[in-house]
Amino acid sequence: MSDAIAEHRDYSKDDFVIEAGNFKYTVIGTYTGQQRKAVTTTKDLIRHWVKTLGQPKEYESLFDHEVEIESGGKKYWLPIQNPMVQSFSSEVRKGGSVKLYIMLLGASKSRLVFAINEFEGQ
Repeated sequence: MSDAIAEHRDYSKDDFVIEAGNFKYTVIGTYTGQQRKAVTTTKDLIRHWVKTLGQPKEYESLFDHEVEIESGGKKYWLPIQNPMVQSFSSEVRKGGSVKLYIMLLGASKSRLVFAINEFEGQ
């Protein structure tokens, strides 16, 4: 994750940044076992991303959950597509390694938001 983050500038002074560059990464992390409903700032960023890039309107409701991943000694909350939540929960155990295929959507309140588009339990 740190390599993906390092490729992008500091967004700490921006409320929202929408990324149009279609930056995709493959990263390895450890699932902490934590999931949550997507926080408001993440949902707002996704809504802006859909509108700004002309994505299908139904994409606004595609990411209702986030999973916590640890990588390089840091923890990150990543939105995951709704159809994958159940399979992620059954295939990736707490403390287990996971390969994530992620895409940068933008930044929200100085936090880069990478969405999980696919995964492989290790």
